[in-house]
Amino acid sequence: MKRPVVSILVALVFGLLIAPTGYAQEESGLIRGWVFVDQDRDGVMDPGEIGLEETVVCIYKLGVDWCDHTEGGSYMFDMLPPQTYKIKLVDFPHGYHLISKRVVKVELQAGEIRTDVHFALTDELGGGHP
Repeated sequence: MKRPVVSILVALVFGLLIAPTGYAQEESGLIRGWVFVDQDRDGVMDPGEIGLEETVVCIYKLGVDWCDHTEGGSYMFDMLPPQTYKIKLVDFPHGYHLISKRVVKVELQAGEIRTDVHFALTDELGGGHP
């Protein structure tokens, strides 16, 4: 008689391990972008404009979900369920000024890959060299 109880417990635990989030893996999305030095101050990352080190970008839905310290200015949040997020540049080196929005609202659809959420900065002299 103990065998059915064990089978039910194994089935429950296995089910929780393979589907803890309530959405299928193929529905997950990704948000990737850059924190960059905008030499011409147009808010667009052009060829030759470089990513800025020592920056922190965070993703929010209800609170702070997690943050990413950029590598070469690039950040990425993956395995995201479809919903609305806020992406925020929370830290960058002294001597730079943000010329784009600090917070960007992103409505992520199932399976969507967003690579257009960037943060543009310039140095105090406007030359844009890190």
